Formats: sequence, structure tokens, C-alpha cells
Amino acid sequence: MVNESLKLSFQRFEVIKANLQKVKKKDGLEEDNNLGFLFKIVPNKNKGFDKINVVLGVQIEPSEDFSYSIEAVLRGDFTISDGIDDEEKLTLLIHNAPAILYPYLRSYVTMLTSQLSAEQIVLPVMNFHRIIEEVPASELMVDASSYEDISIE
Repeated sequence: MVNESLKLSFQRFEVIKANLQKVKKKDGLEEDNNLGFLFKIVPNKNKGFDKINVVLGVQIEPSEDFSYSIEAVLRGDFTISDGIDDEEKLTLLIHNAPAILYPYLRSYVTMLTSQLSAEQIVLPVMNFHRIIEEVPASELMVDASSYEDISIE
């Protein structure tokens, strides 16, 4: 029997870090592997793991064709309805939260680079399920003391 009341709700997001810096061209810049991602889960243990921050970020290093260094990090606020244990909630988050938050990060980087005289950056479409399935959940978790409610002001 499927629990129809079970749901992961995306509340809102905020940009917590944005850095764009022009870098002087250097000889021998790598063309491959100049893109790195960050994905962390910050549970609110005081709320029984029902409210969670998800942190998703990207770092782009300069290359021969792109002389900027970019770092952008978003924090998304999620809630999960009752009905499953914390391990199942974590699995639900790992498989769905980055896919929900990533389009906002992708759009932000595109908007940020659209104002440059260089080529605009459009991050690739990602299959987070495939990427994250090999990573132990313990490596994705951050201590609950880092949890922060994102307020609407």
C-alpha cells in the first residue's frame, strides 16, 4: 500500500554564496575537469528530521576559453511529511532534493555569466540519482547545528 500523504515539499531557496572573479590567463590551464559540485543535507533534529536544508553549489575554474572563476551556492528549505522513518526520509532527499534545487542553480549561473563579455555558461543537465548513488549518505550529511530556517522577508 502506498502512503499517499507522504511528500517532499520544496519551500524556498536563497543564494548563500556567489563569487565571480576574472582570472589572468595562464599557460597550461586545464580544459577538462574544471567543474565541481557540492551537495550537502542539513537536518533539523529538533523537528524530528521533518525540516531540512539542502545545500547545492557549483565551482567553475577558468579554462583557455573562459577566464573567470565562479562559485555559486544555494540553500533550499524542504519539509517531509510524517509517515516514514529518518532513513527513508534521507533516501527520499538524496534522490529528489538535488534535482529540485538544481534548475535554480543552473539558471543563476546562466544569468550571472550572461552579463560577461565571455561566453555564457549553461550548466549541463544532470542525473543526480546516478551520480549520488555511490556516495554513502554519511558523506552528504552536515551536523544539525548548521540548520537555518530561511525566512521570507
